[in-house]
Amino acid sequence: MTYENILSSIVDGSNDGGIDSIMIFINDEYIDNIDNLDNFNFTNKTNAKFIISQCKKASSFKEGIIDKLITTV
Repeated sequence: MTYENILSSIVDGSNDGGIDSIMIFINDEYIDNIDNLDNFNFTNKTNAKFIISQCKKASSFKEGIIDKLITTV
């Protein structure tokens, strides 16, 4: 992972469903562009990992944030 990969994973904005960043790995290879998926031969043994993050600057925890994220996922 590079700093640029982390920056490009940010999807924060309106209508983001509570997701601030998402990283996708196929067979432990980071996917930074949908065109990269053309290089994979998907089978029932393909391993996909999604890392979703949600960040807030607040002094308290609000359950509505988690509910929104669960609904999106």
